[in-house]
Amino acid sequence: MEELNKQIKLIFFDKNISPEEKNKKIQELYSNNFKKTNEIINCEHYERKCDLLSPCCNKWIRCRFCHNENNLCESKFDRFNVSKIRCIECKEEQEVSNKCKKCEIKFAESFCGICKVWTKDKISHCDKCGICRVEEEDKELYHCDICDKCWLKEEEEDHICAKKMLSRDDKCPICLESSFHSKKKTYLMICGHQIHFKCFEENLEKKIYQCPICKKSAIDMTDTWQRIKIEKNNTPMPDEYKDMKVKVACFDCLKKSETEFHIVGLECKHCSSFNTQKL
Repeated sequence: MEELNKQIKLIFFDKNISPEEKNKKIQELYSNNFKKTNEIINCEHYERKCDLLSPCCNKWIRCRFCHNENNLCESKFDRFNVSKIRCIECKEEQEVSNKCKKCEIKFAESFCGICKVWTKDKISHCDKCGICRVEEEDKELYHCDICDKCWLKEEEEDHICAKKMLSRDDKCPICLESSFHSKKKTYLMICGHQIHFKCFEENLEKKIYQCPICKKSAIDMTDTWQRIKIEKNNTPMPDEYKDMKVKVACFDCLKKSETEFHIVGLECKHCSSFNTQKL
C-alpha cells in the first residue's frame, strides 16, 4: 500500500494532466493493485466460502472490512446492496444465498440474506437494530427500546437500562470501536455509558473501576469503600496533618464536601465514596 500511495501522490501533483485524467489514472492504479493483491488478501474477519461483488467498485472481495481496510476505492462497502456472490471452490457467480448452485457447498454456518452476512457465529437478525446480532449458545436475545440495543433475555430483569436513547454512533471508550454495530458483547455501566464487555473485564483486571468517560464507579464499590474507611481509621496521620481539612468533589454522587485529609483516601461526606478529587 505504501508504494501505491507514492504513485497516487505523483499523479495528484502532476501539473501536466487534467483532473479528469488524474482520476482515471488513480482508478486504474487501484484496479491494477487489486488484481495483483486479490489472490493473497487473507480475510481475518469471517470464515466463509464465497466472495462478494462490491456494489461500489464492482470488485470481488471476501468481506466489507477487507474492502475498506485495503482502500480498494473511495467509497465504503455497502453490504446491504450486495446482489452477486462467487463460490470460492468452483468460481460460479450467482445470486445471494448460502449454498452454491453449482457445486452445492455451504458457504457458512450462519447466513442472513438481509445483512448479507456469512459467518461461523450463531446470528439472529434484529428488525429494530436493522442488523444481525451474535448469539451465545442457547441464549435468547431481546431488544430494549430505551437503550436501542439487544441484550441477553436472561438478563432482562437485572438490566440496568439507560435513561435515554443511546446513540448508534457511540464508540467503546477503550478500543474506540462502534458499540452499536460491533459483534462484541457490550456492557452498560451504572452511569449509563456503554463499553465492550471484554474491555470492561480488562479494566477490572487492571484495577480500574471508573467509567472511562464520566469517572463514576463502574460497579458497586460499597464493600471497597468500607475497607478503605477501616484502613483510614487504623492509619493515624502525623500531628501536623491530623486536623487538616480539604474540599473534594465526588464522582459518584456529584456533590462537594469538606473532609479530613488522609493519605489513604479522601472520603465523600455525602455518600462515603472514596472516588473523589481534591478541589
